[in-house]
Amino acid sequence: MRIQRPIDLDSGYSFLNRTKLTLLILHFSVATNTKQSGEGPHHLIVERDVKKTLQIDKGDTATLISWEIKDFVPKGGNMNTYVTSVLVTYSDDDGVRKEVSYVAKLNPCRGVNYDDLARLFFTNEILFFQTHLPLINNVLESAGQPLLRVPKFFHGCTENGKEVMYMEDLRPRGFKVADRRAWQFMDTTYSLILHEIARLHSASWVLFKRTSPEDLSDMLSQLRQVPIEGAMNAITSMMTKGVKGTIAILEHIGGNEKAVEWLKRHSLNWSKYLWIVGESNPPFDVLKHGDVHMNNVLFRYDDKGEPVEVMLVDFQGVAVASLSTELNYFWFHLANMARAPISSETFLEKYIESFQEVVSESREMLSFTFSDLQKAFQDRRIVVLVFAAGLYPHCFRSGAVSGDEFWEVNEGDAQQNELKRLLTCVDNSSSLKEQMKQDFNAFEREGLFDKDVEEYIKAWTPSNK
Repeated sequence: MRIQRPIDLDSGYSFLNRTKLTLLILHFSVATNTKQSGEGPHHLIVERDVKKTLQIDKGDTATLISWEIKDFVPKGGNMNTYVTSVLVTYSDDDGVRKEVSYVAKLNPCRGVNYDDLARLFFTNEILFFQTHLPLINNVLESAGQPLLRVPKFFHGCTENGKEVMYMEDLRPRGFKVADRRAWQFMDTTYSLILHEIARLHSASWVLFKRTSPEDLSDMLSQLRQVPIEGAMNAITSMMTKGVKGTIAILEHIGGNEKAVEWLKRHSLNWSKYLWIVGESNPPFDVLKHGDVHMNNVLFRYDDKGEPVEVMLVDFQGVAVASLSTELNYFWFHLANMARAPISSETFLEKYIESFQEVVSESREMLSFTFSDLQKAFQDRRIVVLVFAAGLYPHCFRSGAVSGDEFWEVNEGDAQQNELKRLLTCVDNSSSLKEQMKQDFNAFEREGLFDKDVEEYIKAWTPSNK
């Protein structure tokens, strides 16, 4: 076992990305050509799959010589799945010895209570890469656009409890997680992400428009995210736990009494709101990424340190939903990352420009206006509150807990001890604590606590439009 000490470059950035953007490089490598032993789900990486991945990538003439697992994700990562890499040594058809690295995404093997959730994540992502990405790319190619900027998918297994995906390792191509350079060029950074999300949305919008009603029904039955019961229970428990933590934090901080009262009134139904906010909303239905933030993108930088290309990763939350849901989700992450305020109008203008480009080059007509987009965005502002209230406590604990602890739901004394540890993290995170207070003050100024969630949801239904 070889461990390289992490390098902390955290500069106090807030909310969901504050701790995760710390550049921690942890090498835990085990040299082997057979099954793995020890902690973690390394045993799911087997030579049969490594060989198949290699031959899909390099051709049937590639001969596997050896392979080695190299972990690189720091503590605080691997929340939903276990991500590692496999360094492969092989010979080509000329007998030349070469190396290639693959990213392997594994079921974290947290037990039967998590298996349904893992199955949902892997089924979603593999379905996206195998079935829906080719259709998206066909639309983009026919419009003269480059393919969607995502890593290559080579091989996957969806056997229950043994889910694995083998993907292109983008690091050799110069792609890295967001670092300080991304913050120095914030306008470029978020524009790159927004442009790529708009291309995903618009290509899927064109695809849906061109598909016959019968075929579209079949397609959407696959694309719509219908949670497996166990998976829904796990996500519900995590988000409900998060809302309770948010209430405790706001009471601990003080000054947000209206928010506390509103959250207490709605906390028992939070899981229902979580699923409803992701429901479709014609004519704004698109294929959404599902979790757009700085930890789910990689950047390639130029010599000056400015991001010049982005890659979208982690499509485990992919689903059909209103584009305004995804835009609100990303907007809130962005607003908390930016050093200077970014106008929501500018944000939407950038988005619609990229969206319209694909639609126009596809020789289709957009069926909504910029004003329609602005209204749809504003109508779904409650999305931000639903996710923020569920996730804020996990931001304070990010980096201090493992993925197992992240999904763990305690009761009784254990729950009280967990709450005490959370409030200790809050007291030790002055910048994040202040940011949270400002966010909930902003929610109150915006009037989000003036109506019950049911009133927002009622306004979305077709009968009320």
